[in-house]
Amino acid sequence: MKKAILSLALTFLASAALADTPASLVTNGGFEAGSTGWTARAEGIADGFSIRANGFDFDGTTFLAAPEGTHWASLFCVGYGACGLGQEFGTTIDQKLSTVAGANYSLTFSLGAGIWGATGVDVYWNGAKLLDNASGFSGWKTFSVSGLKGTGSDTLSFGTNADGYGYAYLDAVKVTAAVPEPETYAMFAAGLLFVGALARGRNS
Repeated sequence: MKKAILSLALTFLASAALADTPASLVTNGGFEAGSTGWTARAEGIADGFSIRANGFDFDGTTFLAAPEGTHWASLFCVGYGACGLGQEFGTTIDQKLSTVAGANYSLTFSLGAGIWGATGVDVYWNGAKLLDNASGFSGWKTFSVSGLKGTGSDTLSFGTNADGYGYAYLDAVKVTAAVPEPETYAMFAAGLLFVGALARGRNS
């Protein structure tokens, strides 16, 4: 019995350690493999989704280094008020994710300083808007959204949203399973101690 409890405790501790660094469900979230894993919506203009490497911003004056790896995605808009999800002149990229129905997930991503012409990015989970006109103005800015509910198959979307001509730079996209709160670990550990105490009582 003691060996079984010890084995269970070790399994729990190993699982807890892995939970500290959950794997991302997003394929090619750093865009190091080009557009692999991502699909451009029909409303995306032909040259509206490109992959860029470390180098100068579109204006040729600001050097940008990717927050993850060496590449990022450049989303384009020439809409003058007609960019965004379902619009003709913007870019929207999607990725379908395999999730666990009912489980909670968290999203993180970075937007770069290439944003210009009041261009921002709208972020969607299964078509429901999570963030409206998110922007990064100096270097890269990291955004986080928690409490996303999995349905088994979920779609993550990023779409330009602008009144003008501009770019939005996107990188380091991650969707991870929510890490249990420390209280959850404490309750589980207390349960193990209780079971251990019962086992000792029976053996004495």
